[in-house]
Amino acid sequence: MVTSALHNLSFLRYCISRYSSLPTCPDCGLSKVDLLDRKFIFARLFECQSCRLRFRHPVEETDRLASFYQTAYAQEDGITTQLPTNAAWKQLQADGFGEKGVEHYVSFIDSLYPDRDRTDIKILDYGCSWGYQTWQFRAAGFDCSGFDISVPRVDYGRQILGLPVYSDMRDLSTGFDFFFSSKDLPHRCWLGVGASNIHA
Repeated sequence: MVTSALHNLSFLRYCISRYSSLPTCPDCGLSKVDLLDRKFIFARLFECQSCRLRFRHPVEETDRLASFYQTAYAQEDGITTQLPTNAAWKQLQADGFGEKGVEHYVSFIDSLYPDRDRTDIKILDYGCSWGYQTWQFRAAGFDCSGFDISVPRVDYGRQILGLPVYSDMRDLSTGFDFFFSSKDLPHRCWLGVGASNIHA
């Protein structure tokens, strides 16, 4: 909690110091934007009038974000950022991963590709953390890979669970049919990865 509070204070100071800078779309470079929302008063969410990309202003530097998402970022839901023990991992499987289960997503993807086998459908789990949903998609039969900025969590997914999860987008294959991001895009728009990184 202390770490989270300190980060929020640091984030607020950062936003205040850059509040007067011109919000420019990180994708097309235009400054014709619409204000959609605010957080902490000084952090604003804009939408580009040209390409419709939504982005947070100010956008934090890559090095600052990379440092935060390695160990400082934490959720208290018991699964998103907490690396499970062997016993906890078995319990998660037995419980169906609770609210982090992907059954409803599986049904939706099946409805999009009614004439294709699941093994032929490539999914990218963007913001996969340590791979708990990547694992579920693969267990359901899909060809799913994951990406997350946190190296320690990705290492856990690769080394402990044997998942094809990566912290460098250059290691990803191509030709994905479905881009899955469970609450990750709005979160990263506000707290972390700049929209230019999301768009990449």
